[in-house]
Amino acid sequence: MMRVLPQVITVGDTTIGNGSNPLRIDYGNGDTLWVPQSRQSTPDGFIYQYVGLPPRIPVPWTAADSAGARDPYLDAALMALR
Repeated sequence: MMRVLPQVITVGDTTIGNGSNPLRIDYGNGDTLWVPQSRQSTPDGFIYQYVGLPPRIPVPWTAADSAGARDPYLDAALMALR
C-alpha cells in the first residue's frame, strides 16, 4: 500500500495478486471453491486482485540466482538507494 507514496520505491517482481479473507465453499465431494469476499485495491484505486502489484523497478529472478549466492532483488534495492 506504500507504493503510492512518492518517496517509496518498490523493487523486485510483481506480487501474486491474492486478496485476503476468501470465502471457502466445500462441496463435500473433494471440490472446494475459494471466492474473494472483497475487492482489493491500493489507495490510488488500482485493483490488484488476480494481476498483482508491479514494482517500480522490475527485477527478474533466474534459476542461476537461486543456485548461486546472488540476490538480484537486494542488488537492485541497494543500487536504487545509491
